[in-house]
Amino acid sequence: MKLNEVKFEDLSDITYRMFIDEDSGKAGVKLLVIEFNGKHGIGSEGNNDSMFMATIIKAAMNSWYVDGLVLDFSQLAYEWGDSIGEVMLAGKSVRGKQFPTAVVVSQLCEPALKSAQPFYASDFQSGGQIKWLFDDFESAASYINEQIEISARQRSGPKKKTFWRS
Repeated sequence: MKLNEVKFEDLSDITYRMFIDEDSGKAGVKLLVIEFNGKHGIGSEGNNDSMFMATIIKAAMNSWYVDGLVLDFSQLAYEWGDSIGEVMLAGKSVRGKQFPTAVVVSQLCEPALKSAQPFYASDFQSGGQIKWLFDDFESAASYINEQIEISARQRSGPKKKTFWRS
């Protein structure tokens, strides 16, 4: 029997770093921050890159309990390819469509990510999330924290009157 060792890193030249942020929002709120660096392949040549990135996100989401996800693509060169949608939606695929996700961008990827919006920002896929792309971490984290607050208010809502109480 011949066994060939495989690693997720074999799928792509893209590198990543992960962080847990507990300081940018309300006490007890944790954000997972995953920074991706490198060059994403163009078109179908980027499928392995997207698969690698989505795998890393899903593994992290299954390993740490967090309240929101910030993907830092500011050092990721991305030009075109619809498989990036799987990356953008990876956190939602683990925690549900309402899970708040934000992406920090730069000129290396922002124009192409805007053109790829149909692959990640439909109401059906994203739970109605409209805003995705941010210029810096602070704006992205602020957006995530706003979404967490809105979700908490919607869950608690006003007390409903029952017929036996006034």
